[in-house]
Amino acid sequence: MVEKQRKKDDSPTSVKGNKVGIIPNSQNFSTSFSAKVLSVKMHFRLPCAITALLLMTTSLTPAIEPDQIIPYKTVGDSELSLHVFYPDGKKPEEPLPAIVFFFGGGWKGGTPAHFYGQSEYLAERGMIAICADYRTENSNGTPPSTSLQDANSAMRWVKSHTEELGI
Repeated sequence: MVEKQRKKDDSPTSVKGNKVGIIPNSQNFSTSFSAKVLSVKMHFRLPCAITALLLMTTSLTPAIEPDQIIPYKTVGDSELSLHVFYPDGKKPEEPLPAIVFFFGGGWKGGTPAHFYGQSEYLAERGMIAICADYRTENSNGTPPSTSLQDANSAMRWVKSHTEELGI
């Protein structure tokens, strides 16, 4: 423990002279700096450990792929598709509940792969999961209104092909 008499504007310092924060006004105080020193040491080691862990797990994790990719709309030379995940990797014999994901990106960019992890998770639990592709500003030079039109087209296609999809 380090004890120190301080003035009103004085801030505590560790043994090495590094500032560790301001303690509320009091004439006498005592505090332990061991937790702060430990957190400083961990601060530099933690990013390296996390990076190494991510590199190891991403190379060991198999790529997630949809069970079926179905085109739902063609505009000019752009073909938009639905990436479908089925329970057990095959279309069910009886209708199942479904969810349709639209990737985020502020209508500027993104891919249907954004929700592959969630789609696989739900498919493993008995749902049909669909990731819809749509045109964005960066990939097609289109405004947000076009993205919304594509989203509506995707939902209309899914609703009109429920039997084919097993929904």
